[in-house]
Amino acid sequence: MSIVSTLQKQIDTGILRPDDTQLRAAQTLDRLSRQLKNYKANKKYMFMGQTTPPKGIYMWGSVGRGKSMLMDMFYHDIPVVRKTRVHFHEFMQDIHSQINTWRKMDKKERKRQPQYVRKAGDDPIAPTAKAIAQHSTVLCFDEFHVTDIADAMILARLFGALWDRGVVIVATSNRAPDDLYKDGLNRSLFLPFIEDLKRHLEIFSFDGHTDHRLRTLAKGEVYFTPLSPKTNRQIEELWQNLIGPTTPASRKLSIQGRTLTLLAAGDIAKAGFADLCAQALGAADYLEIARQFST
Repeated sequence: MSIVSTLQKQIDTGILRPDDTQLRAAQTLDRLSRQLKNYKANKKYMFMGQTTPPKGIYMWGSVGRGKSMLMDMFYHDIPVVRKTRVHFHEFMQDIHSQINTWRKMDKKERKRQPQYVRKAGDDPIAPTAKAIAQHSTVLCFDEFHVTDIADAMILARLFGALWDRGVVIVATSNRAPDDLYKDGLNRSLFLPFIEDLKRHLEIFSFDGHTDHRLRTLAKGEVYFTPLSPKTNRQIEELWQNLIGPTTPASRKLSIQGRTLTLLAAGDIAKAGFADLCAQALGAADYLEIARQFST
């Protein structure tokens, strides 16, 4: 079933409201899905000019536009076996871990690794990109953002290496590409990456359109009391209305050596009292939750 068909089914059953922007985004994602049908990333053919990777997609806009929902539909629809969907913050944490692990290896140990790249020397970027490409032809990122200079510098080289290997990237973000890492330290060094991003990904804007999440919240109750099976059902109904057809999953937040796990769908999180108030959490934890999630 195409993404447009899935979207229309949700509209027909009353789960979603008609939205022209979501429809155009679904059509754009369907086009990429068709291009991926017979696509196989191959670095050798890439360098010989025999394979042109499909352009990825960068969907940006304020919260509540349906970006994560459409990403979820796309991920489940694409006829690709080697694919990965991950929250961008978790992806970068994993990248830093891989880089640190590689740097601790000696030369002999590196040569034994399946992601070893000749002539890469001590540089961890090439083998890290190779490891990703070995497992993923398509990378789907939720909540793409750049907040510090270390990530900014890694991204420019890592994504370049991924594109060289034919990896197709699809991302959602609350920021336009030109606003990424805005006012960041040494941002001028990051600007070439923004141009590369716009060259390899089709930019699709959701801004200026209906915030379906706010409309859902406006119709819902502010609080539910007393606690009962009825109020539990009402809370669950509000949660389902907010996330739509997006599949929720556990998301781990690493904060100053601690791990906090919440149920999340895109940038919407669900937590009970015990999750937030019955354990030793501090200001840093709550600030990180607020930074990661909008609802």
